[in-house]
Amino acid sequence: MGNILFPLLETPFVVVPTWGTIVLEFLLFAALLAPKKYWKWFLIPGLAFHLTIAVVIGLYSFATVMFAALILFLRPFEREFQIQPLLKLFKAAPRIAHRLRKPAMKGGEIKGESG
Repeated sequence: MGNILFPLLETPFVVVPTWGTIVLEFLLFAALLAPKKYWKWFLIPGLAFHLTIAVVIGLYSFATVMFAALILFLRPFEREFQIQPLLKLFKAAPRIAHRLRKPAMKGGEIKGESG
């Protein structure tokens, strides 16, 4: 019997975010063994992934903690850190999430619902 409430869970599409998350987390762990010159190639996808978690799922505090952990873990101490671009992205996350969660309205009814 199919899943009526969540038909997306029975599609092959679920494989990508599930296994993609596991692969990315293993790659972030592998950064422990990588030379410093490659750290930014681990940091950028890690920050993007956790920003996606903040926007899509709404776990802003989790994303903030993970941003801090990734920055401490993957930023060389001898280089100055520019936080302004990161702050702009993080401040935009709640607005983006609100736009994504806002239901499409048509004639006072939520699109796709019938009475």
